[in-house]
Amino acid sequence: MELEKPVLRDMPKLAKELGLKLIASNDVHYIKHEHAIPHNIYLYISTDLSRDREGKNMETDLRYGTDQVYFKTAEQMCELFKDFPEAIKSTLEVAEKCNLELPKGVYHMPDFPIEANAGASDLDEYLVKSANEGLYLKIKNVTQIETDRLN
Repeated sequence: MELEKPVLRDMPKLAKELGLKLIASNDVHYIKHEHAIPHNIYLYISTDLSRDREGKNMETDLRYGTDQVYFKTAEQMCELFKDFPEAIKSTLEVAEKCNLELPKGVYHMPDFPIEANAGASDLDEYLVKSANEGLYLKIKNVTQIETDRLN
């Protein structure tokens, strides 16, 4: 991305001056490269459609300006950082120091209490109620098409 070019240009020099190690990282917003357009459409849907969709092509006017914010393989990351092998080495050092083990079969999600006056008896009902309320907040004149898509 254009915005990142000065960072990519200056970061190695700054790291050397400060005695810091470079780390190879990649912004991740979706898992696969082919998810770029669906993710972009999601971003347009989750914002004020009346303002954002005028004159926009949701398949080519990418909100992040790139289709590269997906989870890359180790090989892809090595290729991206081929001019900075020390960044790959430092990243592996960090990864080796991380040790998170989550036992299987254990619920790891936070407890999400529903307020007594929420008008829902369980999380599924609350999600449906909230989604419907949100639909009417985001779209002024909801049609059957939007209602059908939500349901």
